[in-house]
Amino acid sequence: MNVNELAALNVVEYNYQRSDDFIVILNGKEVKTITYYVQKSDLEVGLLPCDWYRDIILLGAKEHQLDAEYIKQFENLITVKDPENIDNKYVIK
Repeated sequence: MNVNELAALNVVEYNYQRSDDFIVILNGKEVKTITYYVQKSDLEVGLLPCDWYRDIILLGAKEHQLDAEYIKQFENLITVKDPENIDNKYVIK
């Protein structure tokens, strides 16, 4: 991401903490990434992602050719309808 994209992402992810040093394993190698996360103390039992958000994750996972089993887990993820998205402004195609 370029700096301009990150600034826009910060605006929409304002409820979350950001880590610029989050390590993931990609193709057997450690890669430093930026991620947004919920503080453990703020987690809600039974909290489910919105359907449109899951769809964004799926598109990215497929675009980057992540493991098929990993993608299947997201495809099977139980989601909720976003009450702020009743006009489907966040529909991902």
